[in-house]
Amino acid sequence: MPITKRRILVVDDSEDLRYTIEALLKNYQFKIETAETAEVAEKKLKREIPDLIICDVMLPNKDGIEFTRHVRGTDETMHVPVILLTAKNQKSIKLAGYEVGANHFVPKPYDGDELVSLINSSISNTERVARAFMSKPHKPGGQNRTVNFFAEMNSLIKNNLENPDFHYSDIAKEVNLSPSALQKKVLRLTNKPISKYIREYRLKVARTMLEQDHYSIAEISKRVGFNSLSYFSRTFNDFYGITPRQARVREQFMTDDIYDL
Repeated sequence: MPITKRRILVVDDSEDLRYTIEALLKNYQFKIETAETAEVAEKKLKREIPDLIICDVMLPNKDGIEFTRHVRGTDETMHVPVILLTAKNQKSIKLAGYEVGANHFVPKPYDGDELVSLINSSISNTERVARAFMSKPHKPGGQNRTVNFFAEMNSLIKNNLENPDFHYSDIAKEVNLSPSALQKKVLRLTNKPISKYIREYRLKVARTMLEQDHYSIAEISKRVGFNSLSYFSRTFNDFYGITPRQARVREQFMTDDIYDL
């Protein structure tokens, strides 16, 4: 079943091809934005970041390979999957595309079912990486840009855990994004507002501390950035369905996922 309501940017200098792809994907309830050149597409990316990009390799001025390089080299869009369309089944073109970060190549004329399948799998894979990292984060330094993004963000949260005034705007400065761009990126990848992501990270650290039984509950609340013990207890209860005191004596929690702390 297609992943609906997602935004797709189609970049092609052929008006007919833009129209046919748009008509095809609208049948699956995708939201479509189009651009006739890479330069127009780059301007549109500054206004709104899509969930996936479909781009022709052969474009006037800047071609699809160079456009993909721009997408991968920009912090706001580096995670967006890119599918390149090509009428030339040349190995050199594919190698150049993969080297700059293209996810897939689709030959022209394209098969509609194959294109939709690639769109669904590409978006799903990007979101799967984000979910996997949230449940058991990887260490920084891997090749996946999404993994590295979450690794850096989690490290910043961890290093400021006891600071109740730590804000996502502080993260935005460190990862070279505007606060609004960071909010949109995290929401797109996790389906959670970044403020909720940070709060849940704090609660997961608290859960680990409660299991270890080294600190009192009041001390733990301060160590994870909560000024108010009552607010900490209420928030913990909302998230886990049990109070911190109940969690301390339970052998298992209601959820198996845990951040890398």
